[in-house]
Amino acid sequence: MNARTLTVLLAGGLLAAWAAAQHPTGGLAHERLELLKANRPLLEDLLGHGLSLGDKNSALDRARESRETTNRLARELRSAVYAEDADRIAEMTDLYNRVWKEAFAPNLCEARDTIPPHSEAYKQVREMHRRAAKDVADLAAGIPAGGPVGTLARVKTARTQLEAAAADLGPEPADPGPAPGDDAK
Repeated sequence: MNARTLTVLLAGGLLAAWAAAQHPTGGLAHERLELLKANRPLLEDLLGHGLSLGDKNSALDRARESRETTNRLARELRSAVYAEDADRIAEMTDLYNRVWKEAFAPNLCEARDTIPPHSEAYKQVREMHRRAAKDVADLAAGIPAGGPVGTLARVKTARTQLEAAAADLGPEPADPGPAPGDDAK
């Protein structure tokens, strides 16, 4: 998947989020305006990340930028969990999963498959993979499994989606061992 395609996909997700803020089910005009105001910093950040993603030339750079985007969405998701806002939990999980599946995971896998195993960049890929897998597992674990919010179907679905997300990364990149020519003294 090339950078232009990823940018278009991310932009589509941004427009969907903006549209949701514009026209939530029910609600008065002032409520929709408050939602849009509340979402504005997030939308600006996501747009900035999407534009930056389109400028990246390597899979590792695209994975880094996508990771910044998932980190931003994770902060919003944690905030929704704290506020016990089931609709926001579902919305942020959907956006997180879209970026994870369509940008972060494919680019990280491409970087893993194309970067020479003994390079510094490969070490970065391994570390990014390890941290991302842990972070998404922690994010899923942070979504309540019980209580009034955790028992709702959309929250259960969000938790399940995040629990499954680490599998999108594939196996952890192998430790290449010592570089050829390194003497184990």
